[in-house]
Amino acid sequence: MALRVLVTGSTGYVGRFLVPALEKDGHRVVGVSRSASTAMDLCNASEYSRVLEEVVPDVIVHTAASSSPAKCEADEEATMQQNVPKGFAQKAKEVNASVRFIFLSTDQVLDGKGHLVDEEADARPVNVYGRSKLEMEKVVKALFDNHAIFRLSFIFGPEVEGAHSTFLQFALEKLRQKKEFNAFADQIRSCIFIHDVVEALRLAVKGHIEGTVNLGGPEALSRLDFCRIVARHVGMAESIVQGSAYDLPTPSPADISMNIARLRTAMGRSTVSLADALATMDAKL
Repeated sequence: MALRVLVTGSTGYVGRFLVPALEKDGHRVVGVSRSASTAMDLCNASEYSRVLEEVVPDVIVHTAASSSPAKCEADEEATMQQNVPKGFAQKAKEVNASVRFIFLSTDQVLDGKGHLVDEEADARPVNVYGRSKLEMEKVVKALFDNHAIFRLSFIFGPEVEGAHSTFLQFALEKLRQKKEFNAFADQIRSCIFIHDVVEALRLAVKGHIEGTVNLGGPEALSRLDFCRIVARHVGMAESIVQGSAYDLPTPSPADISMNIARLRTAMGRSTVSLADALATMDAKL
């Protein structure tokens, strides 16, 4: 069934893959962001009210966010305004009481003291970015009976024009320089291929995924592990990448790897490993 779908953050990395995928599924998709053809600022009540009243969405996929932990840490007030758009959510419920609200949260709501944790793990964020996402999770749960909250790990995938690059592009650029470099060995994540993110969101739009779901890949990898897998794929010695300890000023949870059993059940398969994803992207690397 064709649905009216509003996608926030449509010009971001996820949005640029998601919007065409939903259109291909036959949905009537309206993508919005500050820089999209349909401009909308989540902090501007008149703008989001106009868009919501015009579209009257059956489904909202909320991907927009201030997602740089360092920038979030530098301005907590602005981060909370941008990442916890309660007014937008309330207006969405007012326009369509049965709207399905799909929210891209983050693995950084976790404190980093576990390993391969499931969705029942206590959320204790250690930075402003994580706290802002957890606050929005609470808003979504309070307002929408029909919702899905995805705790998203960091995404990798091919470069796309107009959107930020991923950690994969950083790794490839470093490797092309053919000089030894360091990568954090003590920051563990369940990094996920963009195509798996899009498939999970498509399922949620159709109502096949509900509640809180960990959205990650099948492996618990450090940044060092990630870079060495990429090095191996492009035929370089893994030793070109050396491990280092996290030493940036922004608080960062150490191990926020996630158990993805719930996601695997919903998708009917596991998400794709980094090595397998690289093999599918060869022409785009």
